[in-house]
Amino acid sequence: MASRGTGVHEDRPGGHYFSERHGRYRRSALLRQEDRPEVHFHEWEIVRRIDIMAQRPIFLPQNTQPFSREVNIEFQWFGGFARSQQQKCIASLHDEANAREFGPTLEISSRSPTPLGVALSAFNLKVRIGGLPEATVEAVFQCSKVFASCGPFPEFLGMSGRDIKRDPRLRGSGPLKRFQLGDEEWRLSPKTALYDWIYVRALVQNSELSSQICGYNSFSDIAFNPERSLN
Repeated sequence: MASRGTGVHEDRPGGHYFSERHGRYRRSALLRQEDRPEVHFHEWEIVRRIDIMAQRPIFLPQNTQPFSREVNIEFQWFGGFARSQQQKCIASLHDEANAREFGPTLEISSRSPTPLGVALSAFNLKVRIGGLPEATVEAVFQCSKVFASCGPFPEFLGMSGRDIKRDPRLRGSGPLKRFQLGDEEWRLSPKTALYDWIYVRALVQNSELSSQICGYNSFSDIAFNPERSLN
């Protein structure tokens, strides 16, 4: 529904919305009926394009607790699941971050335009923890989940992150109760403690990659929507 006085016409799932404030309007070369007899216009066709805007956080490291802070950045969203469309979104997000002097920004995801960002994705970055076999950060985190009716899932350690995400047990096994890695149990609170610990451990074990992140002032993950997930 329209928000009076804000120029925002309609909220969209995932943080996307139409914004008059950022919209770019253009009238077409205004097609006359005599120019296009097959199209039944009374006089003119007016074409208006409204940019789809989105918000995503970027993460900035700091030397004091909690050692990072989030800044929400509004940017132009390019719809579609193609890698090229996602990279347009990343470029738009980083342009806005640079305009606010938060750059340079490294996108850390499988859609990143840089090999470093792809390698640091939780779906690709590997870690060794205790007696567990080496696996990606995503696999280690997901395998540790204990729900009301099942878990943990050591078989996840040999699976890809995308196959793990499709496993119906992650959505149909009741409430999440705790995490368990080997003999060690983790509580649900603080909410991101286990994921943070796994990822930092992976960075320590992959020093050739982690040493390169010092050249960046902020970090993004275009797929991360705080309205839908925590990590």
